[in-house]
Amino acid sequence: MRTSLLVCQQSEDARLTYLQCAALTHSYPAQVSYFNDTVYAAEQQYWSQQQADTQPRCRFTPESAQDVSAAIHEIRKFQCPFAVKSGGHASFRGASNIQDGITVDLEHLNSIDVSDDKTITHVGAGARWEDVYAKLDPLGLAVIGGRNGDIGVGGLTLGGTVSHTHKPKRCRLTDLSGGISFFSGFHGWTCDNVANYEVCLARSSLHRALLTPRFLHRSSSPMVQS
Repeated sequence: MRTSLLVCQQSEDARLTYLQCAALTHSYPAQVSYFNDTVYAAEQQYWSQQQADTQPRCRFTPESAQDVSAAIHEIRKFQCPFAVKSGGHASFRGASNIQDGITVDLEHLNSIDVSDDKTITHVGAGARWEDVYAKLDPLGLAVIGGRNGDIGVGGLTLGGTVSHTHKPKRCRLTDLSGGISFFSGFHGWTCDNVANYEVCLARSSLHRALLTPRFLHRSSSPMVQS
């Protein structure tokens, strides 16, 4: 006797994404979650319903910049579609969550440290502005940050939202505002008050992008360092 089974044809994108999720799970078993996992459901919290309804194949939650670098290295090797979430406050599908791809959730990169001279605040890209203000307010300090406390630091300081795939025509960058603050009338946008960024480039290397002394001299407010 024989049983005839329907064969499901997987697209190349789906196959590569499956391999990528498996590779990340092998290297970071406690930091990768899938659809039926409790962590996956908890991280699927977004401001807009469009983003919340988007379902990635897996979610990766890095614990350090080095984890982000390792993930981008693997994603580039497999050429998988991916998105990156800081606070998840963008309104359109694909901004910080991606259907059937890999979502990198920065929520654990949420450290907030004030320099000894109280002129620089070092903030993780996954922190929320309400947490930044709660840290600074008892010290009598403030930074040029978001007007909504639930917004993520990473998205606002960059001033845009990006979703990436390995097909360039499907990559979009929108809302280049730079981050409007209650103090913007006096000190400019949030991006004008960033002392430096730690960035992970597309080739997966980590770098620091510094403001020139000229711009640092012009700023009269406490600055953010991501």
